[in-house]
Amino acid sequence: MGTKRTKTSIRFLTFWAINDSLEIGRLKQQLKAMKDYGFQGTVFHPRYYPNDPPYLGSGYLGVLSELILYAKELGMEFWIYDENGWPSGRADGKVMEELGDCICQWLVYQDGRVCKREFHQVNTLSEKAMECFVRITYDGYRNGLDQEAFEYVTGFFSDEVGFLDGHGISMQTGGIPWTDDLPEKYTEKYGETMPEHLEYLFVEKPGYEKMRVRFWELLADILAENYYGRINTWCRTYGKRYAAHLKGEENLFFQISPGGSAFRNLIRVNNPAVDALGRDPGNHYYPRIAASIGRQFGDGNSMAEILGGSGWGLSPEDVEHNIDWLAECGITTYVFHISQYQKNTASIRGDWPPDIPFGVNWRDVFPALFEKLHKRWDDQAEQERPVLIIAPARRVMSTYDPADAMVVNEHNGAGVPDTKSGGCSNRFSEFIEQMYRRGMQFDVAEEWMIERCGTIRNGKFYLNSQAYDLVIYSEECLWEETKKVAEYLRSDLFRSSEVFQWTVKNAGNNQILLKDYDTKIEYHGGNDRKSEPWNILALDVLSKLEVMGEELIPKKKESGEYWYEIPKQIRRRIKRNGFAVIHYEGTAEQPEPLVFLQGEFLVKSTERFQPYGQRQLVTGGSFFLEDYDLTLVDCAHLIESGFPFMRECITLESEFYIGTGQNCKLGAVEHIHAEAAKIYVDGREAGYTWGEEWRVDIPEPGLHTITVDLIPSTYNTYGPHHYYKGDYHTISPAQYEGKKNFADAPNAPEETHTDEWHFVKFGIQ
Repeated sequence: MGTKRTKTSIRFLTFWAINDSLEIGRLKQQLKAMKDYGFQGTVFHPRYYPNDPPYLGSGYLGVLSELILYAKELGMEFWIYDENGWPSGRADGKVMEELGDCICQWLVYQDGRVCKREFHQVNTLSEKAMECFVRITYDGYRNGLDQEAFEYVTGFFSDEVGFLDGHGISMQTGGIPWTDDLPEKYTEKYGETMPEHLEYLFVEKPGYEKMRVRFWELLADILAENYYGRINTWCRTYGKRYAAHLKGEENLFFQISPGGSAFRNLIRVNNPAVDALGRDPGNHYYPRIAASIGRQFGDGNSMAEILGGSGWGLSPEDVEHNIDWLAECGITTYVFHISQYQKNTASIRGDWPPDIPFGVNWRDVFPALFEKLHKRWDDQAEQERPVLIIAPARRVMSTYDPADAMVVNEHNGAGVPDTKSGGCSNRFSEFIEQMYRRGMQFDVAEEWMIERCGTIRNGKFYLNSQAYDLVIYSEECLWEETKKVAEYLRSDLFRSSEVFQWTVKNAGNNQILLKDYDTKIEYHGGNDRKSEPWNILALDVLSKLEVMGEELIPKKKESGEYWYEIPKQIRRRIKRNGFAVIHYEGTAEQPEPLVFLQGEFLVKSTERFQPYGQRQLVTGGSFFLEDYDLTLVDCAHLIESGFPFMRECITLESEFYIGTGQNCKLGAVEHIHAEAAKIYVDGREAGYTWGEEWRVDIPEPGLHTITVDLIPSTYNTYGPHHYYKGDYHTISPAQYEGKKNFADAPNAPEETHTDEWHFVKFGIQ
């Protein structure tokens, strides 16, 4: 099968855009240069190819044969991209020329009716068209290449093949793919007649969820069989690897329109791949689709097409960050998009730059860069991944409204709406990121894979050939084989994703700063639950304090603060009336004391909290009190949930899975907002942690209950809340007075106080 592959070392290939006439001397020269730069191979990609010599003709195949044999001399992998341009499937127009009657159909919902639309183009849902494509392209290479050259070819590569002609009809028109033989195929698959009410695919009526799941899974299976499975079988027959990536891989919602399910298609590819467009690393779900399938159903290899459209400002550091991201996800082979055969203005401006390696000024850095990456990631592809996370793909399908797809970015899947379907997709994406931030080593799968390919034996869960110590499932997963799955869920190997979410166990006494001498604070709710006493805390003695018109007598605490307990009958009046009226007076020595109302309540703002820089929030107020219900508190946004002035710690709890040789990583520093945290592991004190590490040693691998006493910023209690910079790096007495002084920037206003309240973020994702 071409060059020998080493499963435990990462590989770097070029995506070689053949955009000019074939000249064997120039081709060999570039291939040798790629080798010298440290690339282990190339994907030969006719792209804007001018048909000189004609594509797939004898002259073309003759030059290509000589080039492949030269790659053999160099010891480089040689892959063939199966199209001139993209997406794959048209054979550079030859399928249409031969068949002539190819039709793509789709359904739209207009004026309360389902209408059919169509246009003439190659349809990937057509068995006849895909047979024609494979015969023209794949058999064309097999029969036309020199035998020795064909035998050396490493494999073939398909690009962004989806429903119809490779594009997402939902994203473009709000419609859904269709073929007239779908009712027949529906009956073959499900043993039932396809419902006549096709409007259920667009509008919500009783039974629509089941119909939508079946419809999209059926379409995905047809695409997988017609295209990916057909080519995969051909490649296995002739000893070739097959790599392919789909459009719409990035999240569960995005993948439905172009291909239904990334897993259902890529499981039919012996070297599954993804596309990593742009310069910045992406999420930690979709690269794991290819990497997981490669381990579960293949030999451990997977591929990513990387850095397309990353721009001429791409640096070695950017490349390093991208490889680190993908290698940690388990990707083993990296195809650099794109290496231009002929540099010209069109290739520089119009073809998803940069040109790698030839077009970047720092191309001589590649050997050193690759050496560094090989040292870091070789032998890491088979690192332990003891956890499997199951995506609720069917749930996303069950409520998928194709019109919602029209707002999604067609290149990277951004902008998924917060609808029933989109919200489920977004929640799962965020859960994946939370588990990544904790350092969890995991693979991914979808519901149907657990039902069809899963089994428990020897104390582990096996998904085909891969064994897992823990399986995390979303409560939103939809199961068809409920009896089988119920047995799984009763085992100690399966855990709901909910137990890995942070929950509030205790929040102690909340408080609110009393800004004015006379304060009327609204109270919303007024339930009758038993609660701890409320009190007033003053940092200095007050000459007078009244609550609801009744004067209270202070008690001096050991700390020197003054404490006033609010009697139960006054608390009842506050809840009954829906407000608290508080009046206090300072003394001559301290006319403006700091005074707080404390108790079991939540403090909410009538105006939204807005970000201010990386670590602060601002709101215009005003504040009101709300019933104390910790089940409604968002652990990631404790300020917004009702604790803006909190002084005491808030206790959070979650399940963690710790792998062998790992420690407990609470999360990424940018997603933890606190001064420090005290950690308990399974109820035992484990010490303190703080940024930037946010981790604590745990000697035993496996599942653990992690309890965290999260400590808020002292700034939130004492301010200066109205200083226009909030928690500034230098705070003098003048910052409390609101007067410009030496600590302010030269362009600061003379009056540095605003009406807005500043707070430091508090919470953990």
